[in-house]
Amino acid sequence: MDTVKVEMTPEEFARYKQAMAEQIRRDEAYRSLAATTVDEFFPRLESTSNTLSKMKRLLYDSFSQVVETKRTVMGVETQGQRSHSFLSTDGTKRIIIGYYQRDGWDETVEDGIAKVRDYISSLAGDEETRKLVDIILDLLSRDGKGNLKADKVLQLDKYAESIQDARFSEGVAIIKEAYRPVRTKDFVRAQTKNAMGGWDDLPLGMTEA
Repeated sequence: MDTVKVEMTPEEFARYKQAMAEQIRRDEAYRSLAATTVDEFFPRLESTSNTLSKMKRLLYDSFSQVVETKRTVMGVETQGQRSHSFLSTDGTKRIIIGYYQRDGWDETVEDGIAKVRDYISSLAGDEETRKLVDIILDLLSRDGKGNLKADKVLQLDKYAESIQDARFSEGVAIIKEAYRPVRTKDFVRAQTKNAMGGWDDLPLGMTEA
């Protein structure tokens, strides 16, 4: 297919070159403005981040002493407790410190699951049994990422007492022993009591502020 060649007059070509030069100048002006704005604000954000990080560490160090006092003086067991809430003198402000946790399992969990499934496969097929099978399979189901959910799996323990089957009980015991929760992020929340008696968060992140 033949291409059509468009000829420009000298005046048209001059206007074209000028338009291109203007576009290049605008692009360069935009990039310069964006870069200088980043240069201006990034150090401030970095400083803010460092300040928040230091404050978070200070809070944890200070409240760890409060938690230890709570344990020794009040006789409250805090081991495994993932968050602690502390009220101000007038009861209108509180600080909550804690950490997030992700479910985790060692490789022996698959052995436990196999024993539980082995028990399930041996059951007869009456209606009550099918209901039990559905319940157990639901507790062993995995989420979209293929992970077992501890709050569901550990419910198997209550069935081990009533089922009275060695394979099932052993499988449940293995699953429980295989649980290895992973501590992820620490968090700090500061809240004030509103007129309705509820609690409003003090914005501590760029998204919330």
